[in-house]
Amino acid sequence: MAKKNQIVTTHPGNSLSNLNWPIELRYESLLKQAAIEPEPIEALAIFQQVADGCQGAIAKIAFESEPKPVAVCSAGKIYLDALLGIASSQWKLNREDQAISVLKEMLILDPQDSRFARYWLAASLLGQGKFDEVGLLMANLDQRSEHVRYIQALQTFATHGDSESARSHLREAYRTNRKFIDFVLGGAQISTGKPVQFDSDVSMHSFARLILPAWRTVPGSLSWTRQVLRYFPSNESAKKKVALPFPRQQLTALQRSAATWQVCISPLKQDSKNNDAGWILGIGDTKKEGLRNITFFEQQPTTAQVWSEIMKAMLKPFQGEPSRPSCIDVARPEIRKALQRMLREMDCECQVVYRMPQFQALIDGMDQIMAIKSSQKYDVDFEPTDLPCSDAVWQIAFFLHPMIIEDSKQGSCRLQSVMTIDCQTEIVLGSDFVEGQPHPDLLWKSALKHMQNNSVRPRRIELTDSSVYDSLKDRITRAGIECVLRDELPVLNKFLMDLVNSLEEPEKCSVADGVDVDYDAMESFYHAAAQYFRQAPWRKVTGDLPIRVVLPNGDRRAAIVMGRSGMTLGLSLHDRAEDVQAMMLGKLSADELLASSVVFDEQRIAAPKDLYLIERFGWPIATLDAYPAVMRMRPGHNPTSPSKKELEILEGLMRCIPQFITSGEQSAVYSSDITGLSSNLSLSWMVDRRRW
Repeated sequence: MAKKNQIVTTHPGNSLSNLNWPIELRYESLLKQAAIEPEPIEALAIFQQVADGCQGAIAKIAFESEPKPVAVCSAGKIYLDALLGIASSQWKLNREDQAISVLKEMLILDPQDSRFARYWLAASLLGQGKFDEVGLLMANLDQRSEHVRYIQALQTFATHGDSESARSHLREAYRTNRKFIDFVLGGAQISTGKPVQFDSDVSMHSFARLILPAWRTVPGSLSWTRQVLRYFPSNESAKKKVALPFPRQQLTALQRSAATWQVCISPLKQDSKNNDAGWILGIGDTKKEGLRNITFFEQQPTTAQVWSEIMKAMLKPFQGEPSRPSCIDVARPEIRKALQRMLREMDCECQVVYRMPQFQALIDGMDQIMAIKSSQKYDVDFEPTDLPCSDAVWQIAFFLHPMIIEDSKQGSCRLQSVMTIDCQTEIVLGSDFVEGQPHPDLLWKSALKHMQNNSVRPRRIELTDSSVYDSLKDRITRAGIECVLRDELPVLNKFLMDLVNSLEEPEKCSVADGVDVDYDAMESFYHAAAQYFRQAPWRKVTGDLPIRVVLPNGDRRAAIVMGRSGMTLGLSLHDRAEDVQAMMLGKLSADELLASSVVFDEQRIAAPKDLYLIERFGWPIATLDAYPAVMRMRPGHNPTSPSKKELEILEGLMRCIPQFITSGEQSAVYSSDITGLSSNLSLSWMVDRRRW
């Protein structure tokens, strides 16, 4: 039996010394052997041996009386196959400079590019940020395929930003073939074990395998792609059936009460211009008349959204303790059909009730309040000094809502409003939505409106934005109101924190909710996460290779740098190194492992509370596509927030893993000065790095 690193030569056609055999017989088995070799460095050696053996025949062709193109003769075809094998192996080994050199040689020898070397070359150039060279490559191809258009779209966006040319290329490619965007934004999975192969028809999986990692390296590319194409999860979920999340153990572990909950879904009344006012979903306890959850939607909520709100009512209720009811009333049969199996497992009955008068009264009351507010007219020219001065202190500020609104017409946006609160009563006087960019005048107009509505002016107005303070100070002072600039608005901030807490979603884990996590720990973590993303350690590993981690207390874990395929960028830390070894052998799945992870993605991945705090304190985010979500995963449970201790371990790893990968060492120890932990952190590869 041949050894692992030995080239098999049992077939006479495999013997490089047997020059009496035709060249295709001498090398065909070697090429097949190299193609299935799992170790890139060993495959590279075989491909290189074949290429070296063909060079004499290639040179001979050049001196023939009527030389043929390299791509049409037997020796030339084998030589090009070997060169592509060399380039692909170099690409897998992150040796992009060497890969680029070989791929350029291929295009010179084979201008028709029968092996699609252009896509390997484009991926390598994009990955190195050589966007001008990519532009020349695509222009010289003179093709209008969707693959070329996708590359041109990314290259143009990288060099010129959100230009009409970049948008045009992207839309044209998307109209022709949408599969690539499914890999970029839609969650279509890339198999890193599947070979990249191009025949007469370009495989979109192979194309995505090459281009997606480069796509993720361009800052803001994901958000830009989604915005231009109006590609949102709600749109795509309507096209295919998506399994509803069911954290069985977490929900069944909740205390079961004898209560009956009602899920009321109702449209709000249209305004005078017949504009849709949206929908309201309320979940309440009919016995205690308590409100478990209430949420507004722009459109009628889907079954998946209803289930998400029911889980929120159980796990994070607006009022009361976490619990599960004995019965849930829903207003639509299709909702009962979709949820009945899961609710039955929780020993919860589900029935259809078409009329829910208690909650309908609540919705009617909201409609009346909205109608009164919309009918109120305010005189912007009135004189505030005509009003009596109270002893009230108002805090006023612009507030960017952490919830992201998405639809195919408006795209993706976040609402912004002017919030005004009375510090003594802690009552919110009003929230006025802001269209366009916030301006100090809008804040002052909102304050005037609340003065008229309450027939009184405050003694003092407190602001926290210095530019707003500079613009409004004279006007506020002339109105007989003291104007104060403060670093913080504690009363308003407390209300806003309560507000964003009510917006939390069960599937999102807030870093701020972790046990013992404070603002200092969060700030330190976000600095480390931004640095980790900028260093992009996933570009320096060949795959999901595990790193053995020995913590300061002696615990042994396993870390995996995620992102080589371009799908999920981040870092996972598994509690048991032996479980990771079992997963690599196919004995366990990733869902069966205890782990903590950091995942980088668009803004939508962040929990509302974290997003609010990031913007409030100015914590760093590397790019628009690099918001870090942190979660603690346990089989049978929804992800939960990591504790402060777990967060600090993840932070320490993000500070030292990029350095460890770049060092090329098999093992290393990092001090507390680097990791920020109390003592040393030991890292070592769980596989022999020299094999790749």
